[in-house]
Amino acid sequence: MLPDPDQIDDESRALIVSLLPAVATEIVEINGLGPALALFNAFGGTEAYLYKSIPPLGCVGAARFADLAAVIGEANVLRLGNTYVSEGGHLYVPRCLAAMNALKRRQIIAEYDALLKTCSTRDAANTLARRYRASNRQIEKIVNGKRKTRFTGANP
Repeated sequence: MLPDPDQIDDESRALIVSLLPAVATEIVEINGLGPALALFNAFGGTEAYLYKSIPPLGCVGAARFADLAAVIGEANVLRLGNTYVSEGGHLYVPRCLAAMNALKRRQIIAEYDALLKTCSTRDAANTLARRYRASNRQIEKIVNGKRKTRFTGANP
């Protein structure tokens, strides 16, 4: 459930980009933030096989190309292929968990604030817990700005 990249404010965009690993930052520069986030979301943690041109129908490459193109578009797949094919034809797509989680937290906070205009804090937390498959306690911690800390055994 990614937000529309055109609606991501400059502060969120800067935060997200700052949390990306180097290869992910390159992908953002090549294809833009929207397609890059879609790629990380759909293919993060896997190797994407890239091509400099559209592979012929019927071959394994055509199916791989179609899978990528369905997520980020043919032109973006070809841009990545023209950039990375000389380096072996495939690219490990990072999961970008820190950036994706930061984006998710910001999205939860924005939706929570919007829900508060029409319902109680408990109802807003429960609605978002179902939507994001999280507990209402996790939602409350996110919107209240509290981070999970480990118990060290020492008294504060």
